[in-house]
Amino acid sequence: MRFFIVLILLLSNTNVMELMGQSNFWQKADEMNLRSTRGNRQIIPSKYEVYTFDYPAFIKFISSKSKEVSTGVIIEIPLPEGLTTFKMEETPVFDAELSNKYPGFTSFTGKSIDISGYTLKMSVSPFGINAMIMHDELGTIFIDPYTQHNQTEYIVYHKKDFKKKTGNFTCGVSSDHLDLGLEKEDLSSI
Repeated sequence: MRFFIVLILLLSNTNVMELMGQSNFWQKADEMNLRSTRGNRQIIPSKYEVYTFDYPAFIKFISSKSKEVSTGVIIEIPLPEGLTTFKMEETPVFDAELSNKYPGFTSFTGKSIDISGYTLKMSVSPFGINAMIMHDELGTIFIDPYTQHNQTEYIVYHKKDFKKKTGNFTCGVSSDHLDLGLEKEDLSSI
């Protein structure tokens, strides 16, 4: 009897350790040691933390958990203050036909287990991930690639720490270039 109790404890401990190891794909990083510091940076907040992300392991994890992804998987997600645990569910935006045509694109919605009130929205594509974490009182946090189309290096920052570049925006498209199937006099109502 004692043997069975020890065996059950060992097996349950092994499964817990496997799950914990598989759900942490993020490591805090030193910006000076990043591979892609010379790439095209679209977003440069005044304050941010840098993390590396094991994108291939994450994709393998969510693929192996495909049935559980629709009901929820547990994963650690970085905040500027450190990692926190979320329960995420797949919330696809493509219908089945479009998903089959463009595999690798999906999205997730999650709730924090550690800190009450955080809601996660994350998109996954062959180019990497983007995430927005919202809290009514603590504000919004973003996770974006360090450089464009970077799957493995990310910045994590508060929305308040990113100011959009100012400048004059010009659309460059006039109604003369649009074929809306309307007569010229109908364009004034658009």
